[in-house]
Amino acid sequence: MNVLISVLIVTMLILAAPSSRLVVDVTTVPELQAAVAGLKSGVTVRIAPGRYALTQELRIDNGVRNVALVGATGVRDDVVIVGSGMNTPGVNIAIKVENAQDVRIAHLSVGEAFWHPIQLKGESGAERVHIDNVRVFDSGQQFIKGTVDFSNPNGVDDVIVENSLIEFTTIGPPLGYTEGIDIHHGANWIIRNNVIRNIRVPAGAEYVNRPGVLAWSGSRNTQVYNNTFINCERAIIFGQGGQEPFGTSHQGGAIYNNFIYRTESVNADAGISVWDSPGTRVYHNTIILNGTYPSAIEYRFASTVDVEIVNNLTDAPIVQRDGASALVSHNYTQATLALFVNPATADLHLRPTATAAIDAGKVLTTALTDRDGQARPWGRAPDLGADEFVPSLVLSTRSQRHR
Repeated sequence: MNVLISVLIVTMLILAAPSSRLVVDVTTVPELQAAVAGLKSGVTVRIAPGRYALTQELRIDNGVRNVALVGATGVRDDVVIVGSGMNTPGVNIAIKVENAQDVRIAHLSVGEAFWHPIQLKGESGAERVHIDNVRVFDSGQQFIKGTVDFSNPNGVDDVIVENSLIEFTTIGPPLGYTEGIDIHHGANWIIRNNVIRNIRVPAGAEYVNRPGVLAWSGSRNTQVYNNTFINCERAIIFGQGGQEPFGTSHQGGAIYNNFIYRTESVNADAGISVWDSPGTRVYHNTIILNGTYPSAIEYRFASTVDVEIVNNLTDAPIVQRDGASALVSHNYTQATLALFVNPATADLHLRPTATAAIDAGKVLTTALTDRDGQARPWGRAPDLGADEFVPSLVLSTRSQRHR
């Protein structure tokens, strides 16, 4: 009898406990807004294909955990969620994560918001958010913004943004106050395998030199790797300098295996900036700016110490500014377009004739695979940049072995 009672109790607890397998299907804007407003822990809101013009923000709140907002088909272009427009106030934020943890947003598009398509509010308790296979587009301000209460800083930690597309369809808003991903006082963000493009604003905008990724205001241990940046005024910035309340603007983290390609010269700046960010590692990036700015990588301010800039392949110099210090080694800064497979499409994989880069690097204890997951080094030493060249015959043989 005691055994039967125990089994009954366990069964009741399982039935009562939240389950990530509980799914609510929605097909209309009112259904979507109601499902998110009433979201409970353990529930996935699954959205049918269509365009959803919101009449209010989608707020994920109330202390919920283990929840998801996903497109039904797995194809991000099938589900499009829009606010009031990037230049039109109204629904200023499309998806807002407030007091909620372990949140997944996947397989959909979200954009046309006057402020942010996605905001993660650290000041309200947002933590551990996973954004996967999402197109984020046409934002009046920052596309994905992690915010904080500056009087009591506790930003959003442990966020993953991957396999996504972040872009202006053409160009940013007239004011220019935008970034692709903007992190205030966040720890352990991982930004990988994304395409970030056209983060740029009109000439004469009040705010210029806009980055694809900006981590600052006391952010720590940001990891940005295996991404492609196309025609962004700046690609990646760790720290901005001059943020005394935080000690340093950013600390630690790594930037590696990224393709950065730009042909637009308006408002252009460096591809990678390490400004007031001690302990940062910048390894194996390929940066082609086509003469749009004099330096590919900049490290700046006396607080920027214990930095390593190694095995990068660029077409412009690596520049020290304002007393920063770094180990700068095994970089090649005179790359030409002839080294790459198809630079016009930002395909910066190496040609077999790229002798300036192949086997020219230093063996590192990290970044042991390239942006395609191929082990490095293939030859006697790692190749410079984000791609480890492996002859096509070898790749074909490997493919046959895994059949």
